[in-house]
Amino acid sequence: MKTHVRNTSILLIFFAILNIKTYPQEIPIYFQSQYIFAPYLINPAIAGSKDFYVFTLSSRQNVEKIANAPRTQVLTFQTRIPNYRRLRGKIVKQGSEFTNVGLGAYIYNDINGPLRKTGLQATYAYHVPLSRTSISHLSFGLSANIMLYSLFYGDLNTLRDPLIDEGPQPTSIPDANFGIYYYGRSLYAGISSNQLFENSIEWENDRYVNTPIIRQYFLLAGYKFYIKYSYILEPSILVRSGNPSLHDLYEKLDLNLKFYFRTAVLGVSYRMNNGLVCMGQYQFQNWVFGLAYEYPFSSIWSYNGGMAEVMVGLNLGKGKNRFGDSRYW
Repeated sequence: MKTHVRNTSILLIFFAILNIKTYPQEIPIYFQSQYIFAPYLINPAIAGSKDFYVFTLSSRQNVEKIANAPRTQVLTFQTRIPNYRRLRGKIVKQGSEFTNVGLGAYIYNDINGPLRKTGLQATYAYHVPLSRTSISHLSFGLSANIMLYSLFYGDLNTLRDPLIDEGPQPTSIPDANFGIYYYGRSLYAGISSNQLFENSIEWENDRYVNTPIIRQYFLLAGYKFYIKYSYILEPSILVRSGNPSLHDLYEKLDLNLKFYFRTAVLGVSYRMNNGLVCMGQYQFQNWVFGLAYEYPFSSIWSYNGGMAEVMVGLNLGKGKNRFGDSRYW
C-alpha cells in the first residue's frame, strides 16, 4: 500500500511539472465544484444578487490524502449595499431597501504538487431592476484580481528538472474579470469572461519558458421549478471554454440538478467525460453546511480515491426581505 501511495505521489508531481511547462495556466477554482456552492466565483455580476451578507469558506482535497495531491481553500464574501440615509444627525438604514450596488471579494490558496497559487479578487457589481412588482434584475460586474504563483522546488526531491533546480522566484500577475447576469424568481442566466488580460507566467533559469494564462468564458443558466413553497427542483448547466467559438463545448459542459426541501439541498453534477459530483447542503439558522464528493472518470486521478469538498457558509442580515426565504440561500 505504501508503495502504491508513493508511486501515485510521484505520478501526481510529474503531471504537475508538465502542467507548469507545457500547458496554459488556469485558475483552479473555476474548474472544481466550488462554483456549485458559490457561483460568484465564476461570474462577478452575481455579487450582491442576494441582499444580505454572504460568507462562504470551502476546502477541497483528495480523499486518500496523498502527499502533494491538489488541494484548494477558498473564502468568499458578497453583499448588496444597504440604502442608508441621515436622520436627526444619525445615519440609519432606510427600511429594507437596498441600493443597486453589490460588492464581493474572494481569496484562494491552491497547492498542486510543487506549484502554489494564491489569488485575491475584489468585485463591483451594478444591479438594474427590470420590474417594480417582481424580482427581476440585470447586473453587470467587474473584478480586479492579483495572483501569486510560487514554485517550491524542495517538493521535487524525487525528480530533477533543470528549469526549476534553483527555484524560480514567486511571480505576481494582475488580471480582471467581467460578467453579465440576469436573475428572477425562477430563471437565472449569466455569461462571463475571466482572465481578460491573458498575461503569461515567465519561468527563467538556465532556459526561458513563457506559460500563457488563457482567457476563460463561462455560460451559466438554470431554472427553479416550485413543486411547493419549500420544495424546489433546480436544473442548471455550466459551459466553460478557453475559446470564444466554444468548439470544445461538449467536453466543457456540466449538467447540474439540485433539489431543495425545507432546510436541506441534495444535488448532482455530471461533467462530460470528466467526473460525477454528488453534493448536499443543510441550513441551520444563519449557517449553511455543505459537502461534495467528486468521482473522476480519468484513470490517472482515480488513484486518489476522488475529491472531497466541505463548505461552511454564514448569511447575516437575512431578515424580512425579498430574498429571505429558503429559495435563495
